[in-house]
Amino acid sequence: MEPLTLDEIIQAVNGVSSGNGASPERIEGISTDTRTLKPGELFVAIKGDRFDGARFLDQAVAKGASALMIERGTKTPQRKPGMTAISVADTGKALLDLARYYRDKFSPRLVGITGSNGKTTTKDLLGCALSRVGETVASERSYNNFIGVPLTLFRVTRETRFVVLEIGTNQPGEISALATVSRPDLGVVTNVSQSHLEGLKTLEGVANEKAGLIRGIGPEGLSILNRDDPSYDTLVEAATGPVKTIGIRSRADYMAVEIEIQADHSAFTIQGTRFHLPLMGFHNVYNALAAYACAVEVGAAPESVAEAFLSFEGPPMRLKPLKAGGCFILNDTYNANPASVVSALKTFAVLPVTGRRIVVLGDMMELGEQSKELHCQMGRELSCGSFDVIAAVGERAGDYIDGATQVGIEPGKLHLFPDTDEAMAAIPRLVEKGDAVLVKGSRGMELEKLVDRIVDTRNGRNAQGGAMNQMREAGSCEGP
Repeated sequence: MEPLTLDEIIQAVNGVSSGNGASPERIEGISTDTRTLKPGELFVAIKGDRFDGARFLDQAVAKGASALMIERGTKTPQRKPGMTAISVADTGKALLDLARYYRDKFSPRLVGITGSNGKTTTKDLLGCALSRVGETVASERSYNNFIGVPLTLFRVTRETRFVVLEIGTNQPGEISALATVSRPDLGVVTNVSQSHLEGLKTLEGVANEKAGLIRGIGPEGLSILNRDDPSYDTLVEAATGPVKTIGIRSRADYMAVEIEIQADHSAFTIQGTRFHLPLMGFHNVYNALAAYACAVEVGAAPESVAEAFLSFEGPPMRLKPLKAGGCFILNDTYNANPASVVSALKTFAVLPVTGRRIVVLGDMMELGEQSKELHCQMGRELSCGSFDVIAAVGERAGDYIDGATQVGIEPGKLHLFPDTDEAMAAIPRLVEKGDAVLVKGSRGMELEKLVDRIVDTRNGRNAQGGAMNQMREAGSCEGP
C-alpha cells in the first residue's frame, strides 16, 4: 500500500477525528483484523452480523495501530500519545469509500471476475498469467466481499500494472456496490446457476445480481461472457460497451477445441495454441478460456499464457486429486451448488477406475425455499454415471436419496448419514484398494475432515490435517 495522510482518510470517509497529542503524518496500511494488524496501520472496527470490531479496540491499541476508525458513539479505549480516532456513521461503508478513493489514485488495468462457479480458479489462472507480464495484484484466497475487495485494492501501488479482483455475493446489490468501488476495466461472468438462493431467491435473481458487474463496466470497458451459459442473453443486455465471448459448444470469440480430460489434467486448443492444464473437468476448460481471453485482451502473448497455465497449481479442495493406499480421491469440499455438483459428477463418471466409484455428497447450503427440490434433483443426476456406492451426508441427505430412488438407483448402493461425524465413522471403512472416491459438499459441512479420515485410514496412520490444512490456507470471505 502507498501511505495515506490522515487528512486524506478523514475527507474520503466523511469522518470526524479526535486526537491524543501529535498525530502520525502517514498511515502505512489498513486492517480489519487485530490478528494481522501491523504497527502504523489504521484499524477499521467493522460491525457485522456475527462480530463487532469495536470489541477489539484494546488489542488494536496494544499492537501499535496509528489510528482507529470507529462508529459514532463507540467508546474508545485509553490511547497512546499521537493516536487518532476517526468517527464515521458506518465503518463498513467508510471502508468502501476509502477503497474507492484509494483505487482512483492509480490506473492499473483492473479485471473484475464473478460467477456462480469458477471465479476463484479463473482469478488465480489470470493472476498467474498476468504476473508474467507485469506487477499484478490478485485477490488472496476468496477475498471477494465488502471487506475482501477493499483489502485487495489497498495492496495496489504505483508499480501495479494489473489488478484481478474476485467479486462475490449472497445478497442483492452487493456486486453492483463492489463494481462501483473497484471500477473494473474488464468484467467477466464465468456462469450463472442456482446459488445463494436464500438472498437472491431465483435463478433470474442470480443472473441480475451477476449482471451488476457488467453494468458497472461502462461504455469504454470490455465484458467477457460465456456464450454457452443459459443466462447469456440477460447478461449481454446489461452491457453498455463491447462484449467478447468464450465457448465450447457455441460459436464464440474465444473457443476451446480438441479437448481432452484426464485424471490429472486437461488439454485443449485455443486459437491455434495448445494448452495443458493440471486441472481436470470441462468446467476448468471454461475457467481457462475466461482467463485466457482476459490475458490476451490486456496484451499477454498466447505462448506466455500457455506456459503460465502449465505451471499452475489449482486452489485447494476444488476437485483436487489425492492418492492414498491404492485409492484415488477427489477432494471437492470447498463449495457446492447444483451446477458444481453436476459438473463434478460428470467429470468423475468418465475417469478411468480399476475398482468401484464411490460418491459422497454433503448438503448444498444457502438454497432457500428450493433446497429440498434441488437436493432431490441432484439425487436424480446421480444416474449420469455408473456409481457403485452413493453416500449422502447432512440434513438434506434424505432428499438426495429420494431423488436417486426416483431414477431407479438400487437401494443397496445408497447410504444415508445425518452428519459428517457419522460419515467419518463409517465411510473410510467402505473404501477398498482400487476404489475412486468423490467427496463433494458445501463449506459448512466440513467434509475435508472426511477426506483426511479416508486418507489416514488408507495409509494406516493418524495424520493431523491434509485437507484441513489446505482449508486454513485457502481461507474465505464468502459463504459455502
